Amino acid sequence: MLLCGATLLLVGNIAHPVDVAPSATSRLDLATSPSWVVIHLALGLGMLVVALAIVRLATANRRDGVTAGTVAATTAIVGGGTLGAVFAALDGFGAASLADRWHATPLAERGPVEGAAIALEAIDSGLAGFGTLLLFGAAMLALAAVLVHTRAGSRALTAMTVAAGSLGTITGLALLAVGPTEVTINMMMRPVGGLATITWLALGTSLVRHPEGRWSPQGPGGGSAHGTATRGELRSTVAG
Repeated sequence: MLLCGATLLLVGNIAHPVDVAPSATSRLDLATSPSWVVIHLALGLGMLVVALAIVRLATANRRDGVTAGTVAATTAIVGGGTLGAVFAALDGFGAASLADRWHATPLAERGPVEGAAIALEAIDSGLAGFGTLLLFGAAMLALAAVLVHTRAGSRALTAMTVAAGSLGTITGLALLAVGPTEVTINMMMRPVGGLATITWLALGTSLVRHPEGRWSPQGPGGGSAHGTATRGELRSTVAG
């Protein structure tokens, strides 16, 4: 499941057209593309699937006890994934609908459509900022804490998670502070989303290749030897 969600995000991130000068009206030009809605559908579904996969992963060994880091990671990724999915839906379907109206309206009568596009951009900016702060910032940092505590991932995977979380936090704050610009979107949000996606792909691949790997710490009288999740539990978590 984690691999499926991360793959959807990777494809959507790569296929998403680059807006060299982000603005309300420039997005209307991009939204005329036949693939615009499909791309955002992939992004929205990918965020929700990743969120669900992390929740299942974090609770795979509940009998061993749930740590504060696990709760934080789960809460942040569910909140961020939900906000991200709403953002993708508005940006995809809302912008596409406005783009059709924009190009069907005479130039002198485009004022109301442009106003609606500006309002949509303001809403999307808030959703993108808070979603990035939660999904790519807080959730990744909390996930890194869980990986360190449980020794569930390699040093490289943990380092990638910390990097994604740190950069995601900075990006989310920047989006909330200045809104969508060429820097915050093209030089910050897209690369951070790509790094987080690659991290999830690496985590999913690691669990598939090494299903005996640790996730939850050994609790009193619970779990298998050394706190290792059973092969079936981890396989079902990743495969969905």
